[in-house]
Amino acid sequence: MKWLKHGFQTIVLLVAAGLLAWLLVANLEIGLPKHTTVSMLLASGLIFLILIGAISFGSWWLGRHGTAWLLSTFAGLTLLKLPLIASLKIQPSSDFWNYHTLAAFSAKG
Repeated sequence: MKWLKHGFQTIVLLVAAGLLAWLLVANLEIGLPKHTTVSMLLASGLIFLILIGAISFGSWWLGRHGTAWLLSTFAGLTLLKLPLIASLKIQPSSDFWNYHTLAAFSAKG
């Protein structure tokens, strides 16, 4: 049964790596298609490999330590997001405005 668990973890990591690579390629193609250089592609590839390495090492390291380290990691990652959430200028809007805008966009095709 242990091989089944590791198999599913491998599949999840491969899917996450594939999505990350897809987003990097999409960003290069859509963001700056006329200014893409070989150095940008190499830099993107290097960043991708560093991220995969960091995720792999973090998974390996956290898997060999106690639950407190895992919870501390999640708490730290959550605390990193709080300033971003606090800086967003979110204002409530009425349902009428939302549905009216949605209908206007739908009517335009």
